[in-house]
Amino acid sequence: MGLFDRLLNFGDPTKDWPVVSGPAPALSRRTLQLEAPRFGEPLESALTLGRPDEFTWQNKKAGFSELLYASKGLRLQFEANRLVEVTFFIGPSSCSHRGFKPATPKSPKGVPLGPEMRKDRIVELFGEPVPGSDDEVLQILHGDTASDFSLTEQGQLDRWDLYLIE
Repeated sequence: MGLFDRLLNFGDPTKDWPVVSGPAPALSRRTLQLEAPRFGEPLESALTLGRPDEFTWQNKKAGFSELLYASKGLRLQFEANRLVEVTFFIGPSSCSHRGFKPATPKSPKGVPLGPEMRKDRIVELFGEPVPGSDDEVLQILHGDTASDFSLTEQGQLDRWDLYLIE
């Protein structure tokens, strides 16, 4: 780790968290939220997932940070020290971290999402995209959350970003 990396990670609040192995946690099929941490919960609630593979302050003063659990295919983003976005890296090249293992989250219907999934199947499982969605990013609303499904140039599912609608 170089000097610049050390400065960026100075004050990493996760450095003493235990390592927790295993896949990304399941989503509640009803609320489309992680059981823990849930949207709006503080950074410390991510302790249940263990120490991330990478912790980055985006803006330490404002409490904007990112926890990358590459080995789980998961990224958590916090703003003002509250969870605001969950990303599942599903495609084989969706994350460049050397310890990356793809996630296989489940849809509200219990169907595992994998890189072979295409737009029509995503729409079948989650509903119609909002007007203006394109063939690269499908945005679908579900109650108080929204999903952005990023597709590869070949039309396969690459990444799922899930966030709270304000």
